[in-house]
Amino acid sequence: MFRLLRVELFKIFSKPRSYIGFLAIAAIVMLLEIALYIDGKSYISFILQSLEQSFAVQGNLLNGYLVCFIILQTLIVQMPLLVALVTGDLINLNETLSKINRFDFHHLIPAQLFPETNLNVCINICLLNKKDNIQLGNQRPSQYFQNLLTKHGERAMEILESNYIDKDCLNALLGDNIQQFFNYRKEIFKHDIEKMTGRRTIPNTGLQVNVEEDEDDN
Repeated sequence: MFRLLRVELFKIFSKPRSYIGFLAIAAIVMLLEIALYIDGKSYISFILQSLEQSFAVQGNLLNGYLVCFIILQTLIVQMPLLVALVTGDLINLNETLSKINRFDFHHLIPAQLFPETNLNVCINICLLNKKDNIQLGNQRPSQYFQNLLTKHGERAMEILESNYIDKDCLNALLGDNIQQFFNYRKEIFKHDIEKMTGRRTIPNTGLQVNVEEDEDDN
């Protein structure tokens, strides 16, 4: 608990933006005190004008307790702004939107090739530039992976392996052997999951693609 508290305090005070919130609070308090010192009586009269017809108010109401009350109520009203100053950051829309639109979830095997099979599964997904994803459309893997090898040359395998596609997966894709590709990639996922979690996994073997039926339809 105390370790977590220390970490959070370190995160707050290590950011220069955090001190803007403290400066804003100090500025608000100072302005309110100056305003009440200069024209506090008029402020009190304005507040009590509806009560003076029924009650007789004696003594000086402008004291430390009332000033603290006014300051606290003002800070409560401004709390969302103060929180934004402490925890928020300026948002660069161009940078933020470019990051959002940078990648798409790309189906390695286009779902349109096998409409009767649910291909919206993790072993059929990789992150791809949105523009490239649109350009690929519904091409067969053997077509666009061959183009990828030609375009990127020696770097192609590095790019593919960063997306959990090894040489066995690539050979299966170049041959349009969809079921073999799923089996190979499933083993890659299984190995990394077991390595990260330290637990044995049992992959679901229910995903089957009838390639012959699709070829007959064509």
